[in-house]
Amino acid sequence: MKEVQFNCHNNFFCSFVYLFSSHRFYNASLKRIGGKNNRRDCEKRGHVTMTRRENLLCSCVCSQCHGGRFSAPPNERPDPFRRRTEVGLSPANCRFTRTLFTKMATHQRLQGLKLHVLVLLAVLTFIGPTPTQAFECQRSDGLNTDPVIEFEISESNPAGTSIGFLPITGITGSSGSITLVVTQDNPSIFINVLTKQLMLVQTVDADPPNAVKSISLTVQCQTLINFNYDILIKVNDANDNTPFFIGAPYTVSVSEATAINEVIFAGIEADDNDGDNRNGQISFEIVPNQNDPMSNSYFDMPNTGKGEVTLLQSLDFETRQQWTVSIVAKDRGVVPRSSMATLTVTVLNADDQAPMFVGCNTTICTNVEYRASVLEKTPRLGPLQFSPNQIRVVNSSGGTVDPQSVTFSFTGGQPPQYSSFFSINPTTGQVNLLQQVRRSEYDVFSISVAATKGSSSSTATVIIEVTPINNFQPTFPNTTMTGYISENVIAGTRVTADSNGIVPLLIQATDPDLDQDEDPGLSYLLDDNSVFTLDLVGTNGVYLSYSGLSNTPLDAETQASYNVSIIARPTNTSGQFDASQQLPTLQVTILIRDLNDNSPEFQQNQYFDPVTNQYTVNLKDNAAFNTEVISIPVTDADATSLPPIIDHTFVSLPAIALFSVVQQNSDVIIRLISEGSLVIGSEYIIQLRASDSQAPQDLNKQSNVYVRIIIISGVNNRPPMFDQTSYSTSADENLPFNALVDTVRATDPDGEFITYSITSGNINNAFMTVDGANNGEIRVQGSLDREVLASYSLVVEASDGNLTASAVVLITINDVNDEPPVFSGADTFLILESISNELVGQVQATDQDQLNSANSAIIYSFLPEVPEFRIEPTTGRIFTTVGLDREQQDIYTLTVMARDTTTNPLSATLDIVIVVQDTNDNRPVFESAEYIIEVPENTPLQGFFAVQALDRDANAPLRYAITAGETNIFSIDPLTGNLSLLVPLDYENIGARSFYFEVTVTDVDGVNLTDVANITIVVTDVNDNIPSFEKTQYDVIALREYQIGDIVLANITVTDGDPAGSPNSELTFRFLPPSDLFEFTDPTQGNVYVIGDISNTTMWHNLTIVVSDGGDPANIAMVPLSILLRVEKPIFPENVIIVDDVMEEEEPGVVVAVIEAMANIGDVILYTIVNSTDPSAFTMNTTDNVATIYTNMTLDRELVENYSISVQANIQGATPDENNLPEQTGRRKRRQADLFSEVAEPTDPNVVYIYVNVADINDNGPYFLKENYYAGVSTVARVGTQVIAVEAFDDDEGENGVSTYSIVAVVQGEPLFRIDRATGIFSTTQSLEGEEAGSQFEYTVLAEDPNNNFTIAETMVKISLIDNSHRAILAGNIDPDLMRENQDALSEILSEALTADVYIEDVSQREVGNGLDPTGSDVLFYALDANGDPILGNDMVEILLSQNTSLNERYSTIVENKTITDIRRPTQPTTGPGVSPDGNGPTVEAIALICLACVLFICVVIAIGVVIISWKKREMEKDKAGRMYLPSMYNTFNPYGNGEDLEMAQCPDKAFLPSTSNPVYYEDQSNQA
Repeated sequence: MKEVQFNCHNNFFCSFVYLFSSHRFYNASLKRIGGKNNRRDCEKRGHVTMTRRENLLCSCVCSQCHGGRFSAPPNERPDPFRRRTEVGLSPANCRFTRTLFTKMATHQRLQGLKLHVLVLLAVLTFIGPTPTQAFECQRSDGLNTDPVIEFEISESNPAGTSIGFLPITGITGSSGSITLVVTQDNPSIFINVLTKQLMLVQTVDADPPNAVKSISLTVQCQTLINFNYDILIKVNDANDNTPFFIGAPYTVSVSEATAINEVIFAGIEADDNDGDNRNGQISFEIVPNQNDPMSNSYFDMPNTGKGEVTLLQSLDFETRQQWTVSIVAKDRGVVPRSSMATLTVTVLNADDQAPMFVGCNTTICTNVEYRASVLEKTPRLGPLQFSPNQIRVVNSSGGTVDPQSVTFSFTGGQPPQYSSFFSINPTTGQVNLLQQVRRSEYDVFSISVAATKGSSSSTATVIIEVTPINNFQPTFPNTTMTGYISENVIAGTRVTADSNGIVPLLIQATDPDLDQDEDPGLSYLLDDNSVFTLDLVGTNGVYLSYSGLSNTPLDAETQASYNVSIIARPTNTSGQFDASQQLPTLQVTILIRDLNDNSPEFQQNQYFDPVTNQYTVNLKDNAAFNTEVISIPVTDADATSLPPIIDHTFVSLPAIALFSVVQQNSDVIIRLISEGSLVIGSEYIIQLRASDSQAPQDLNKQSNVYVRIIIISGVNNRPPMFDQTSYSTSADENLPFNALVDTVRATDPDGEFITYSITSGNINNAFMTVDGANNGEIRVQGSLDREVLASYSLVVEASDGNLTASAVVLITINDVNDEPPVFSGADTFLILESISNELVGQVQATDQDQLNSANSAIIYSFLPEVPEFRIEPTTGRIFTTVGLDREQQDIYTLTVMARDTTTNPLSATLDIVIVVQDTNDNRPVFESAEYIIEVPENTPLQGFFAVQALDRDANAPLRYAITAGETNIFSIDPLTGNLSLLVPLDYENIGARSFYFEVTVTDVDGVNLTDVANITIVVTDVNDNIPSFEKTQYDVIALREYQIGDIVLANITVTDGDPAGSPNSELTFRFLPPSDLFEFTDPTQGNVYVIGDISNTTMWHNLTIVVSDGGDPANIAMVPLSILLRVEKPIFPENVIIVDDVMEEEEPGVVVAVIEAMANIGDVILYTIVNSTDPSAFTMNTTDNVATIYTNMTLDRELVENYSISVQANIQGATPDENNLPEQTGRRKRRQADLFSEVAEPTDPNVVYIYVNVADINDNGPYFLKENYYAGVSTVARVGTQVIAVEAFDDDEGENGVSTYSIVAVVQGEPLFRIDRATGIFSTTQSLEGEEAGSQFEYTVLAEDPNNNFTIAETMVKISLIDNSHRAILAGNIDPDLMRENQDALSEILSEALTADVYIEDVSQREVGNGLDPTGSDVLFYALDANGDPILGNDMVEILLSQNTSLNERYSTIVENKTITDIRRPTQPTTGPGVSPDGNGPTVEAIALICLACVLFICVVIAIGVVIISWKKREMEKDKAGRMYLPSMYNTFNPYGNGEDLEMAQCPDKAFLPSTSNPVYYEDQSNQA
């Protein structure tokens, strides 16, 4: 940018100078305005707006003139223009300038500097300033280039301080040459426009919250040229604020283990309202504390600028637990200010002592042992749980230990493999199971654990038991078994599984919980060990053996079998056999094998006398022949015995003739074989002998017995006779049934059998008799209770079946201690307090057992013993042992036990109550020696509080009295102690708010029994004042532009008569009901804030303000609030409008959009199009505050697809805010989605953005992008093979842009190809065999719009026939699949190498010799040159081989490290027309075609040369004509000769001076005419 060094006094002059110092001026102003696609340069740059018909610069320049101001950007204007200048260019001057430039444009033949000089002279003569005027309003301080004048003041300056004088040249006043106009917002400064003096009219405060750091105002110095100066008055801060701490006082807790120089607290913070200067810069330091003088030697703040406190010396919790540190915050003012705060440091006990294991719940123990268990064969999730607690340590004083400072580890253990199964967390001491453990291998682990802290450590022992898994119960193969054992065996003999006693009976169970290789480890339990026991056999089972524990050996004759139950359980379980456990049980039946170990025995009966070993039988003398005298069974206890051998011997020889002895099976029968020969009194003895039939000679297996036969009379005429006429015996009471009491005996002289019976005295059938030959047993049948019946007198009768005899049996029932004592009498007693050894009372108990016996003698005692009382053991009298105190305990509940004196005594208990009666021995005592009573104001006068004294004596008469203090305000009820007021209390108006007096209580019946209480009455405030608003109603006007957080109404004043600072006077504000738009954000402040969007709400908002105090209950007051919402500028309800229904090619005047902004009632809204993509495209009319936008021209969607229009609404009379005008958006040609993204968030509510998407009509025809299309097809292609696809384009959208295709053959013949009308795809219609390879077919393709009759588009398609002569093969070591994926890249490489279009026909496996290589690929391709002619395969191979190196490099880019292995022709020979069958040379047709091609090529070259020469000639003529008609003022002459292009400066109204950028070249020479 070239800066022109001269003074300029109006923008006309500025424009002129820049006009002639820029060689590109004409480019920006004189470009032709014509078709739709042309726009002038100045319009593109947004400098000015020109109408369609104004082709000259005049409109550009005048648009600048009418702006009335000139201000170049600071980085573009020269120094003389760095201050603002403003001139008023009259309409006449503008017209002159416009006329001048019109003439300049008309007479373009004027050249060079002549026109420059003429125009400059004219302008300077017409409007140039006088020399004096040129120096008015300049700065007198030499700073001419600076438009800002600066002053400084201090915030401490008082009102009336002179700030200084404006350094502006010129005389003010009515006769002066300059006029000063001041514009300011801050009223603190006054400028005397006559004296140019600045005065401070009110003090300013540079401190928050309303800090004023500077004051700005504007002074316009008006003369012929107007100058604007910015006056900046800097307000310097004064050190008038003291630093204040934030968050003080401070507290922190610090471990005693904290290192020296470590920061212990970083939260010291202070602020100073003096700001960021040195007056507000704060430094911290620690100073001595009078109450803690050592604190500053332990703590420091080395960085005075940061609020960090560090430690100077180590702390010790055991020595001191708290420090108070004084911290000073001081600013850096000349006279510094400071404040002080305290930091309380609490020292925490640190883990600085040796760790000690805790193993006895909470105490420190020695030889600590932890126990845990793990379940075998089971993984454990989580740490083991130990008892008595988890592994943990404390320090030696019992304090906590920092977990991070202690390391836990295993130091050894048994078995040595423990580390494979367990690990310990070094930080927490938690023990974890690493892998499953089998109890059969390890049943317990004992591990030593060490806790190490620094150099000290301690150890403990961990015992981990492996508990067996017990998911399943052991099982027996069978539930029952049978075993055998012989009788009479010795202890230890085993039960056998066979009856022969050879194989021992093995009892074995299995445990599903055990692995196959594990020892079963089962234990077996027997239900009864008295006869049999279990004999373990390793771990595989048990045997049953005879125990020998019983005194009776096994005897098959006594018990032939035994049943035993056996359970199996894991060896880890313990206990005895318990059927309730429902464990698997094996039932074993043991059969006793019988031995021949018994001799035959004669069975005893009533005739047998074991003493004499003989049977005595009475036989009547008149017995008949064959009478059975006696029959005696003979038995053998052996189970397998045979009938015995019985023989006899007549000891009395006469018996041989009288009796016979016969064996009948196992019985011996003696019969009478002689009749009438028996003599009364005769006796006969026969010896009987029984021998074991299996061992007849064994004397040990024989038995002998005698039979005595006595001959008696056959007549029964004598009764039985008792051996005593009376019997006397005794029996204990409670004997069981069938117990023997006594035996009576009677004999019959006639030898008859005697029976016994009880005929009388058997009360309640207490006894019974048992018949017998020689006994008469009396046994117990019922219940014997001495306490019911002490004796029985029984009459027992003996009968021989005919005659009877009687005897008396007297039975005395003996006493048994079966009756407990029973209490009777009083169980409550009274006793006076304070008397010792006093009889309290007597308890009595009786025992129904026999009198004067140990069973009925009673002893008394307390249960338990009571130290205050004693009881006499034999009498039950109760005495006090000490003087009782009723006030300590007035009731005693005791338990007295009575028991008899037997060895196993029976007893009974009785709960007695002893009531201690009162004596007046205590003085009254107040509940509290001092009462502090809060009494709310306005409390009722009577009974507001009761003071109570307690007298431990019962019913003590007490009297209350106020004996000192405020007796004129308070009184007390002498009987109840109720306090009352003599005058009401008012917190707000009372003189004192606390009162003191004494109350004395006296025990009237006592002597000097009094007590005194001190009473302090504190009067408390009651919420008895209602808040009061300053106004009865608030009316507020607010702008709709207010944003959320803006204040609508500030500082509502409300008073409350309750004391300040109390909850009763703490006021909170709210709306009732709540509002969604307005709120008291801080309820404690009377400020109403906007909390919602009020831009589109109703005009009036009537709310109710509710203020409530903090009392309980709260008092409230209400006042109405009316808020009137107005707008400062109109508001559009929506800021973005999308229009999609404006059709192209319609006549101007189409309605685009109707818009309406909201404003205050009565406001007139002015709408202005402030920005538009094309200002000439649209126009706008306004009616009744509603604006309608119309099209102003015919729109063409294909030229401009969419437009953007920005409309601003303002209230009439208001100044539009130019700073908020929307920026130029430029031409937009994008869809609706792009429009939304461009204006995502419009921020100016009085601007609406209208986006017009022009709707399409079918007004365009199709066209092709290329004039010629080339393709190849194989001579062996099948019918329907697709050859090429051509596409026509149509600028219309949708259905309007659809094209249909057709073809016309250039050379008529049989049609070989067809085209798809919809897609444009060529395909073969018949076989191409027989057609000559290399043949070409040309077709004209026609594309037309089926929906409209537009011009038909044409293009040419040439199709060549391809055979093997046009093909080549490129072989490489890229596998075929990968090559197919990358064949496009290979095609591109080959196309560049051949400078032709390459078409790949096939990718297959690489041929190697006579086989195929799947790791490589052969690529078959052909190529068409630029004219669509196929290139011969030999030529392609030659060209590619010549580029082998570069071709390989590019080939390896497809797949790294892969290379081309061969380039060759296809091996199959070519056939068809044009090639002779014998291959000797081309045919005549081929030669003719070659000649024709050469002729055509020469013609084409000549035509191209002609076209190039004609084009160059036309360009030279055009350039010559342009120089001929170009005015010299528009050439590139630079008067400064420095080769720079001169740019134009930007004027303030956004118009631009001509620019040298973007040169323009004319397309039509007529533009310069």
